[in-house]
Amino acid sequence: MFRELFILIPVVFTFLIQGNGERSVKDLQFAPKTETAEMELFKEDILPGILANEISMETETEAMKAQAVIARTNCLRAIEQGEDLPEGLTKGEMIRIWGQENFSEYYSQLENAVESTKGIAMVYNGSDPESLEDVSPKTPAEEIKSISPELPEAVSETAGYIRADFHKCSAGYTRDAAEIYENETYPYLKRADGRMDLSSQDFLKVVFYTKEQFVEKGGALFSEETKNTVSETTAAELLARISVTKEDSAGYVTEIEIDGNLHSGEEVRLIYDWNSSAFFLKEVDGEIRVVTKGFGHGLGASLYGANELAKSGFSYKDILKYFYTGIEFVTQYD
Repeated sequence: MFRELFILIPVVFTFLIQGNGERSVKDLQFAPKTETAEMELFKEDILPGILANEISMETETEAMKAQAVIARTNCLRAIEQGEDLPEGLTKGEMIRIWGQENFSEYYSQLENAVESTKGIAMVYNGSDPESLEDVSPKTPAEEIKSISPELPEAVSETAGYIRADFHKCSAGYTRDAAEIYENETYPYLKRADGRMDLSSQDFLKVVFYTKEQFVEKGGALFSEETKNTVSETTAAELLARISVTKEDSAGYVTEIEIDGNLHSGEEVRLIYDWNSSAFFLKEVDGEIRVVTKGFGHGLGASLYGANELAKSGFSYKDILKYFYTGIEFVTQYD
């Protein structure tokens, strides 16, 4: 059996969060106080269930508001693209998770986060300037120092609702989408300082494998020769057949060579079910030790980081401006 060593304390966030992958987006016409085709398909009352599926009820108020804007933006963008809306919890599921005694209080908190941000969504580039709010984030350096598992496909991007990716905890910095897709498809997904995530219990995880377990779990990553001779191979010799060939500036593996074949770090991470693709392999006492940093794909907002910023006095708009570069806010309806 695998032996797992959790370096930090138990999980604060209840749910494993991953950002959403999207398709291309068309030019949008923003009409702030007018019912649009999107509005006819989208009602605010679905947002509390989506939030309940994305965050812990221990989340700070401003971070909860930020997530409400993320959820609304992703809903509106999904409708525009003909995609499925983000998944939410039913009230019955919430009661089972929280208990009947907590349901009313927790649900009211979610409703308040939705109501206090009503109609506000995030857009990037080319939107009606009269409908945009000019909000400058406050990110003093001294304050900063104190969750689809799969990376979405890159597609053509034009003006409109942003793809508001988010994850549970970064590896110390969030990722720059241009380094992953090698283009500026998502110019608002830039690297951001996430060193506040170092205090998260989800920041670091260590897993040990025997060499046989490692090859068996890796499956098609390894050649038939390696599979057939693993019992005669030491862990160090097995690791010699594996080489990380490329990392991004946030420390996530983007390319790794195994038995002479190249794979993406995210592909390997998903096969082994590791917390992130910011991973490190080493032979220790005849076994293979895997250390991962962060939790999730690392793009967009870190939920743990957003909560820490809220504790430091950041408003929800400041938080969103911190993680999504160059975005603006549009009020779609009252």
